[in-house]
Amino acid sequence: MIEDPSPFTVVVEQYEPYADFLRPSVAHWTRRGHEFVLVPDEAAVEEAVREGATPMTETDLAAGV
Repeated sequence: MIEDPSPFTVVVEQYEPYADFLRPSVAHWTRRGHEFVLVPDEAAVEEAVREGATPMTETDLAAGV
């Protein structure tokens, strides 16, 4: 179980395409006009960032569902 999902969560605007990095995701949810994607590891975070996502830790958003 992960106590703090923040390091493994990336964010995109709600209607932006993100299908490529959603595939390996552990979970995803929509909140405040953003899609939050919880990925399994740091490599997946790096891939998502290359695809245009923002690490949640670099936003003012919280990972709560």
